[in-house]
Amino acid sequence: MNVVNDDLKHLKTSMDVNSVSTWQCDNLISKTSKLAYIHKTGPLKNYAYDAALACKGLQMQSNKALIKKSGHKGALRKFDDLEAVMGKIAVSSGTTLDSLLMRRDELEKDLHRLSSNFGDYKNAIFTSWTKVQSALGEHDLAVEMTYVEPENHDQPEFDSGYFACVLGKNMQGPEIVYIAGKDSIAAGVDVYKSTKLSKTILGALKPYLKGVENIYYSPIGVFNQIAVESLPLTDDLQQTIASKYNVYRVSSTRQILDGGMYVEGENAVVYGGLKYNASIDELKEDARKYTRSISLEMTNDAEVDLRSIRGLVKKLPYLQGTAAEASSVVERINSASDSRLQAVPMIGTDGTEASFKSLG
Repeated sequence: MNVVNDDLKHLKTSMDVNSVSTWQCDNLISKTSKLAYIHKTGPLKNYAYDAALACKGLQMQSNKALIKKSGHKGALRKFDDLEAVMGKIAVSSGTTLDSLLMRRDELEKDLHRLSSNFGDYKNAIFTSWTKVQSALGEHDLAVEMTYVEPENHDQPEFDSGYFACVLGKNMQGPEIVYIAGKDSIAAGVDVYKSTKLSKTILGALKPYLKGVENIYYSPIGVFNQIAVESLPLTDDLQQTIASKYNVYRVSSTRQILDGGMYVEGENAVVYGGLKYNASIDELKEDARKYTRSISLEMTNDAEVDLRSIRGLVKKLPYLQGTAAEASSVVERINSASDSRLQAVPMIGTDGTEASFKSLG
């Protein structure tokens, strides 16, 4: 336990950009989750949850509010670039994936360095499970997904794979449960054709689901590519996890501390069937729909940014079925008799970054 404690303390004090890496974060999440599951002691479970909070904060997926508050245009632009790269990582492989991972690490380092000037950077990232628990409601459950790497690929760890650090309002502290091995989870349309994965997840979480209405869920690894809330609960595929629970996907459950994450409204926008390989001219033309005027300088900057991202890959694969899925979701929302929402589809070249940013 002292080794894990020392690693977490080192992470909290080592804020130099050259000493913090995605690999270190992934390694700490893996190490703390493994020890917590094996030894099942309260302090180790606490460390595992806190490590997930800290590392996902360092990876900048839950820290945009701090950057937005700073008003630093360079940092905001880099964060947008990082989000775009992260989205492509989820659907890439081979040399393309390697290039994207290198770009991700570069952007993270730049953002770490810039963010050190924005207020109390450490406090904005590092928090503890106790603060998350205090922000939970009586019917809330926080779930931090973690991943344990096999330490010896010739003799894989018997419990390597995906785990969940679970926290409820009235629990004495976080608990950690085994979800599934890496090789048993695969993204794709097939996961939505049976109840296998939903039963696996809910079966592991069952001891903590009594009275739960809202689940705040932070994915990792392949789970970033799976809409857990849309997994079927029944063999006829008519009911999903979202039919039983309000599932809120968050980058980190520390976002619960920010409050006001979800606001009920009257309009919805559904994206699907996106044209990832649209030309720069197409994207600039689309952007004109959402801005009253675009200066030459802004247009040139946008072109440079797009090239810096798109130059990393030759072509991103079209996500089969997403256009039909988006259209189906819009139809269901608009035809529901008890729905106060009116949904608009953003499909193909209509679904751009500019359209998303225009939502406010």
